[in-house]
Amino acid sequence: MVLIALSAQISTTAILLNQLFGLPKIIGTIGFCAIVLLLALWGADLLRRVGTVLGIAILIICAYVAVICMPKATPLAMTYLSKHISYTQYGFTGPHAWFSMLMIVVFFMNGYEACVPASIGIINTRKDVFVESLVTALLCSLSTMLFTFIFASGMPGIMKEEIPTMWAINHLSNAGWISKILYVAFAIAAMVSSSVAFIFTVCNRFEPMMAKVWKKSTGFSRKFVIAMIFIILCTFGSSFGLLNIIRYGYGVFTMIVGPTMLIPLIISVPYRLKKDRQNDILDEHYHMVNK
Repeated sequence: MVLIALSAQISTTAILLNQLFGLPKIIGTIGFCAIVLLLALWGADLLRRVGTVLGIAILIICAYVAVICMPKATPLAMTYLSKHISYTQYGFTGPHAWFSMLMIVVFFMNGYEACVPASIGIINTRKDVFVESLVTALLCSLSTMLFTFIFASGMPGIMKEEIPTMWAINHLSNAGWISKILYVAFAIAAMVSSSVAFIFTVCNRFEPMMAKVWKKSTGFSRKFVIAMIFIILCTFGSSFGLLNIIRYGYGVFTMIVGPTMLIPLIISVPYRLKKDRQNDILDEHYHMVNK
């Protein structure tokens, strides 16, 4: 999950910087990876403090992009939709199309492991869980539907665009350079934030295992090596191109992860909560019981 998502974000950043500023992709890749590595090892606390601001900023920018693109996108999208083009023309069978649509939720689970430590001390009650889950679900589903409609205005050619949102800004709006720069800046900032969370999570996962083998090493040196290995792997993965990462990487990821992780997760978590209450590990409010 980390390899695919981080490879996609490295590739996306390099493309955005190249399209907007003409910066060579290799320079954008190296710069992005260096920032992620530095923040993952030294600046995780800083990123936590600004994480909420970055999240709100990217939501505002996306909403702005949707508003300025919608007037021109609507007639084009309605024309495309009125043709009632079948999914079979894009190589899907009925079951495959439904499976792909239902498993889209897997894309929204990329950062769920990083959300666990980040939520400690913030999400404390069942109400907190419900509110946060509802807000996240609404934001994900509504923004996905909105931009799917906007992107429909560019079908089928938009399927060859590496950054559909930049295509929309360039072709469906009269946005100036300031709007484009703001979008790219906050988009990259959001990707830096999530990329650091990925690397931070991976380091915490593998560092204790490495400590058993590399006994004379320090915690920092172990995390540095783990972070470097994953960043190098993801940099290599980004060289395959964003469209290939999405088409094949996320495609295979969805086919495997959906049945093997998502479905068991839906069953196992409620069962675990029930058993923990029966065994007095959790009380009736699902709080840990101090013995």
